Amino acid sequence: MKINTGLIGFEAVKPCEEIATLDMDATLSETSKKESLYSYEGEKAYQPLNTYWHERDVLLHIGRIEFAIGYDVTKPFREAVMEVAEED
Repeated sequence: MKINTGLIGFEAVKPCEEIATLDMDATLSETSKKESLYSYEGEKAYQPLNTYWHERDVLLHIGRIEFAIGYDVTKPFREAVMEVAEED
């Protein structure tokens, strides 16, 4: 996962927040690539996992993650939390 550190660094000049509401959402991006996996809707698609910081109105992360059995979805969330914590 790659955090949008350039934009987050710019955001750091704002006053500190006491609360950080992070919203993670996976969306479907249909594709015709042969190596793509099928989504829960039955189409070949990538599933970008986005993490949005509501109080700062900024997208922390946009990234393609292939969800598979056993994938630890908490890892990108923990990385986003660490990034937000470093801003304080």
